Amino acid sequence: MAKDKTQSNDKGENYDESPAERRSKIIAKIENKHKFITIRETDELLYFNPHDGQWYEGDSYLREFVVEETTIPIVGKKTTDKIDKIIGFSTSIFREIKAILQIKTYVNQKNFVAPIDWINLRNGALNVRTSEFIARDHEPDYTKEEKEIKVLREEMNSKLQKQWNDNKTSDQEYQKRTEEITKEYNAKIKQKKDEIKKKREEWINSEIEKFEKFCFISSIPVSYDPKATCPKIDRFFGELEIGEEMTMTVFELFGYTLLKAYPIKSMFVFVGPHDTAKSSVANLLEKMLGTDNFSALSLDSIMEDKFEKHKLFGKLANISGELAPKFINTTTLLKELMGSDSISVRMMHTQRNFTFINHAKLIFLTNQLPGTFDDDAFFSKVEILEFHKQFLAGEKNTKSEEELDTELTSDQELSGLLNKSVSALKELLKRGKFRNDRTVQEKKELYLIKSNPLKYYIETALEFNEELNDIADPDRNTLRAYKRDLFENYILFCKQHSVPELPDTLFYKKMREYMVKQGKRDQRDNLHGGSYYVDVYIKKWFTDTKNTVS
Repeated sequence: MAKDKTQSNDKGENYDESPAERRSKIIAKIENKHKFITIRETDELLYFNPHDGQWYEGDSYLREFVVEETTIPIVGKKTTDKIDKIIGFSTSIFREIKAILQIKTYVNQKNFVAPIDWINLRNGALNVRTSEFIARDHEPDYTKEEKEIKVLREEMNSKLQKQWNDNKTSDQEYQKRTEEITKEYNAKIKQKKDEIKKKREEWINSEIEKFEKFCFISSIPVSYDPKATCPKIDRFFGELEIGEEMTMTVFELFGYTLLKAYPIKSMFVFVGPHDTAKSSVANLLEKMLGTDNFSALSLDSIMEDKFEKHKLFGKLANISGELAPKFINTTTLLKELMGSDSISVRMMHTQRNFTFINHAKLIFLTNQLPGTFDDDAFFSKVEILEFHKQFLAGEKNTKSEEELDTELTSDQELSGLLNKSVSALKELLKRGKFRNDRTVQEKKELYLIKSNPLKYYIETALEFNEELNDIADPDRNTLRAYKRDLFENYILFCKQHSVPELPDTLFYKKMREYMVKQGKRDQRDNLHGGSYYVDVYIKKWFTDTKNTVS
């Protein structure tokens, strides 16, 4: 029979309660079952998920819990008529509950900061400096209790059915006996449900106690296994032929992204021709970090879009393959992002200013670096990792990116990669600089070579001076630099420094533009053939050394 409206439902809620009383009870239940906090500065509600030790945006979770607590079972005339129907939920009720919950759970932003040394993994929290590990406990198995509840329900239904079949008593006695059986078994079922509830609450409280203090807002999709190795990844790096020092530098970079701080002020640029596996190395890092832990802002977006920089907040890395050879007019923002300066950004939809300190390591992939003004302070912060060996499609043993991804990113390989990265990070922090660290002058020269090879070639290999007639060519009575010799030497320069070379027509065009600025025009040698420039001296000839690393 239908319930009278003065009765309580099976959640213990009274229909005659005032809305305020019901809201208070719902909030109390939610607080007892779940963990929420609210960031005072932004009014952002966060929910702690005990399954992965992580804080999430809380609105959607709270909405689900409010719907659950405002769902009242409506019982029809028959047992089979029982349905769940949402009664009492509305957007206004949700807003009121959320507002009250926010007021009760405010914390200051400065008190909700993840420790810089700890990372959240699939199976627990790891300190990347000390390798201390706090394991995550899985939710208890309730299979035994659920089976027992199922058996009790079957026994109750069997007894009720038997009583119906054997009934020879009055309706009053029948009703009394039915209520006794139902009460007896419901008490036993409730006891089993309470056992499940207690086990779950103990587990939740244990996980909250262990992990809420870390303020993790993301997790890395890798399990910690101190004995894991990564033989396939090791073999892959060997095939790149980048040398032991650079290989270790890559592992140091991988480990450095795990640290939520910027003690070594460096940005990384992977430089090399196409098909040199730059993107494969970057993809491997992305797989280790997980999609929630890196952004992919281009350098232009970072430098010019006032709304985009907020996407760096809370990330471990920014990995972008979009580094066009566009001139960088100022490096101030890049240096701020690698420091401990507060970065202020404008939020697009709210138009509110948002301030944060960046710890996302800046990583860019390119064939050619963008030019910039001479700035030793900037050049000292750029770590250039050069990739030379090309893996062309169709060649023997050349794997596609999809094949490499499948081969290198198994759970075991990623656990081994995590171990190598953490080990490399420890060595990096002890040393205070990366393995392939160069002097500021060496970094500057390498940057200039990679950003504008032709300009560097002209300034390095050529000399312009009217007094150079003292070094006259005895056959021609004047110093001449033949255009074909300039181009041949330029090609050797590009090979030696592993930079892309211009085709001859474009080279001659740019060389002519440069020479015009120097007040020199090419002349034709009708006797020996070819064109040349007067008073230009090739002071340095390069050699054909394709595999020479600058």
